[in-house]
Amino acid sequence: MRIPTLLACGLLLAACSRGPAPVADLPDATTADAADAAADAMDTADAPDAPDAPDAPAPDAPPDALVDVPADVPPDVPPLAPLPLDYMGMCPIDSDPDIPEWDRVQAWGVKLTREGFFWEWISNDDGTLDFSWPDRYFAEAEKRDIQVLVDLCYDNKRFQDPGEVRPSISAAHLADWRAYVVAVASRYKDRAWGFEVWNEPNLDIFWKGSVAEFVAVAKVTVQAVHEAAPGVPVSVAGLASAGLDYLDALEAEGLVSEADAVSFHPYWLDAEGSVDTIGVVQDWLYQHHLDKPLWLTEYGWPTGGTYPTATSLDGQAERLIRFQAGAAPLGVRANWMFASYDWQDPVNVTDPSNSEGFFGVAYRTAGDKPAAHAFQILAGLLPGSTPDPAIGLAFAAGTGLDVTGFRRPDGTVAIIATNRTAAPIVIPMPAGATVAWPEPADSASGAAGPITVAADRSVIVTGPALIVEAAPVR
Repeated sequence: MRIPTLLACGLLLAACSRGPAPVADLPDATTADAADAAADAMDTADAPDAPDAPDAPAPDAPPDALVDVPADVPPDVPPLAPLPLDYMGMCPIDSDPDIPEWDRVQAWGVKLTREGFFWEWISNDDGTLDFSWPDRYFAEAEKRDIQVLVDLCYDNKRFQDPGEVRPSISAAHLADWRAYVVAVASRYKDRAWGFEVWNEPNLDIFWKGSVAEFVAVAKVTVQAVHEAAPGVPVSVAGLASAGLDYLDALEAEGLVSEADAVSFHPYWLDAEGSVDTIGVVQDWLYQHHLDKPLWLTEYGWPTGGTYPTATSLDGQAERLIRFQAGAAPLGVRANWMFASYDWQDPVNVTDPSNSEGFFGVAYRTAGDKPAAHAFQILAGLLPGSTPDPAIGLAFAAGTGLDVTGFRRPDGTVAIIATNRTAAPIVIPMPAGATVAWPEPADSASGAAGPITVAADRSVIVTGPALIVEAAPVR
């Protein structure tokens, strides 16, 4: 039972649910990454101060702790369907990535990025908007066949009254906010994959207004995007964890119904808790008789620091694999891992206690972490594939493994098998099977024969469909 542990860590964990920080100035990509610039700007008078962890709201608990669903009423899980070809996304750490970062993101198989073209960042002193940086972002993404989710976010000091808390947008400035939304949506309506309303408004660092004020902002944004970019989906509301109180407030005004998707960030202590968070939102949608695509616009685990979600390098890769195995059959239509790079290479880390700096799957110059390779393998296998529970039942019979199976468009299958026990499990491998993960130490990969699945670890196996039928009953 995970719930007592999760709730005990709740106050600390809330600070782990991250997104782009609201800063006053666009970072110079040639001198500092977005994270460093955000950290510097948080010290200025115009940027909000990050709350200490004890003051942050606790994340929502797994479904059985939060949602009272009768046992005889199943959650409204969508029918199993092929995963979209643009299923696998990532958040580049830089707001204006340089060419090496773009090239590495492409090499990992990323098909979606998420970026906020924040109101203040693209505003000139006279209030006009400068799209030179967003235009460059789109151009570099499109060169690599990567699509862009635009996060519409944060306020603008030009339109703040003296003493008004930031970030927030009052009723007096909704018309100015709407003009920004219309300008961005109109400019990129033929290029954006979609739009998202805000980032983690249920965390005080990213929204300091009232819930009612945020609902007013969301209403203006959804309607403005639908008018300015008809046919392009818009989601609410980049929530930290499940954010059920905000979903309740939004739907009280019909905004979840009016939006095209629900977006949230299922950060949790482990992959299983993150998957449970998806169930929280699914159950909420079921109870409200809503059928909306789920966008997981951030998820991830740091490999350092003091967050309770922190794990080892191998643990980050393992959680990624388990998370994708659990999320793919649940109706998720897109997901974005946070993030591409750590803030600093290992030899240059200046604050080893700050988990924010360790969410990357790679270092700028010190190479990739194991999670980058795991992501690349999954990005090559999952898009276009259809989850099939029958594969797991056939392949895992009698093994003690948890198995998620996928039927791929080319007729082959992919199998993610997790050993949740404390002892290794040896399984025979039928002819034609290939072990894709763990990556083989040499070029000879995955020949038929027994393989050992280490305790508390996963393997990814691929091969023709007959490897499922040929798997012996143990």
